[in-house]
Amino acid sequence: MTANNKFYWSFGEKPPFNFNKCYPLDEKTSTLVDNKDTPIGNDYMSPVVWGIAEVTSTTIEGVEVGAQYLGLLPIGDSVSFAKASLKDGSIVIDRPATFAAYNSFNKIESDTAMSTSCEYSDLALVCFPGIVTGHGLYFRMLEQNCYGANAIVITSASSKVALAMAFYMKNDPNKKFENIQIIGYTSNNNMQFCKQTGLYDSLFCYDDILPPGKKYVVVDIAGRADIYTRNMNKKGVDIIKLLVVGNASGIEDKKSTFSAFTIMQR
Repeated sequence: MTANNKFYWSFGEKPPFNFNKCYPLDEKTSTLVDNKDTPIGNDYMSPVVWGIAEVTSTTIEGVEVGAQYLGLLPIGDSVSFAKASLKDGSIVIDRPATFAAYNSFNKIESDTAMSTSCEYSDLALVCFPGIVTGHGLYFRMLEQNCYGANAIVITSASSKVALAMAFYMKNDPNKKFENIQIIGYTSNNNMQFCKQTGLYDSLFCYDDILPPGKKYVVVDIAGRADIYTRNMNKKGVDIIKLLVVGNASGIEDKKSTFSAFTIMQR
């Protein structure tokens, strides 16, 4: 379970994500009843998590019993698929109502670092898919020359997306981020952990204000609109770009960045 799961639950019913449609529940079993036996709505859902599944039975040629695949799974002991096929070594599930990325199960080869036969197996779950998003954000900053900013603020600094982004910037082979300050926002509980990674030049708690005198890009993975609005109104703090990425924090949805801003917001 990671910060991503908070995002999945908050956006389970919203397109184009439709996380709740990945593993829908039968309507008869998903109707809640109050203490007067009055139906109060279909509020059950099947939460999704990234996991490693082992094939126990199959009718697909090329898929072997015992083979392991990394994919988006329901929380439970087992799952079966009525419509599935093999494409380029991955199992593809026929679910047109959901986002295509959630319908592909990638095989974990025994001779790779992702193999469950070695200590790196759990690394696949720790890194994926956050490392992909983190690399995409790093590349975006590289491509846009940090939008002219000299400091990048990353919220939810302890999340795997934030850590991946900071890691790629710190280890950029061409040293393009040498003069860019990497700042993390995190909770008090995660402050020490974030310091120990060595990936951030400065760390702040969520109630802190950014120091004036710099041009900032805010990459909001926590989904906390208050970080942007509080700093935006501080004299000398120049936020030139806000990228809304996730909703990892426990803040209520109506106060999240996704509710406070539209994609047209600066």
